[in-house]
Amino acid sequence: MFGIRPDGRKVRGGRVNPFVLITPYIMPTRNDAQVFTTQYLDADALSDYINEKRKQGIKMNHMAVIVAAWLRAVCELPMLNRFVIGKTIYARNELTVSFMTVRSRSRDEFEETAVKLWFDPTETIFQVAEKIDDAINKNREIGSENATDKLLKTILGMPALVAPVMGFLKLLDRLGLLPKAVLDAEPFHTSLFISNMASIKMNSIYHHIYNFGTTSIFFGVGRKSTRVSVDSDGKLRAHKVYPVGCVIDERIMAGAQYGTAFQIMSGYLRHPELLEQPPEKVLDEGVDFSLKDKYRNL
Repeated sequence: MFGIRPDGRKVRGGRVNPFVLITPYIMPTRNDAQVFTTQYLDADALSDYINEKRKQGIKMNHMAVIVAAWLRAVCELPMLNRFVIGKTIYARNELTVSFMTVRSRSRDEFEETAVKLWFDPTETIFQVAEKIDDAINKNREIGSENATDKLLKTILGMPALVAPVMGFLKLLDRLGLLPKAVLDAEPFHTSLFISNMASIKMNSIYHHIYNFGTTSIFFGVGRKSTRVSVDSDGKLRAHKVYPVGCVIDERIMAGAQYGTAFQIMSGYLRHPELLEQPPEKVLDEGVDFSLKDKYRNL
């Protein structure tokens, strides 16, 4: 309440572009502020890196590398880790990624669940990959339950009260009074929501960002495809890419900064070996800070 929340701190006006500050008044909801773009990630570079790591006995997949590259972009552009509630822009107190995973016994018997993971910005690609792999393995079997499942089961266990309970939770969220236990259990209050459509052999999608919660960025990673481009010498070149449908809340930062963020990501994805070492520095709203102290509880 009054700009104080357990999951974020208010960004002061003097540190934000005035045009960015005015956008929540023009576009009051995330659906109003959605911007759509497709980014084409170099699949050849990713595949070469992943195959090399597997030869070394290190388990790796393309989603882990993409998430690690996005985390590294946040280190350099902390504005990526903002969200808007009401007319106020907040910087997150945590660095989280949510994604859907499938539990199955057979092709015809499966169910989906959501997973939210906490990251330290100093983590390397190896730590990111291990966290994602562990989460998928823990949620692989039908019948297993995580915190999100338990929260949903509790709410849906009161059929006549589902609508009023959700309405009450939304009100608490707007006021900044949603309990931390609820924030931690559900996937919609997160830095990034990513859907790995490639894992089920689907094309990339543009997935809406939810009005409930604080998700400002949604990535829909599609299956590998071929893209033709023109080289500097005018010759056509076919290369493999992962198309990523990106839906972003334009209210958290300027368009030019989004462009820079995608350039940073693309650079790391062309050279994933750079993600094997912790970042040289991490910026928090433009100021260097002690990572050990700030993220000790993640």
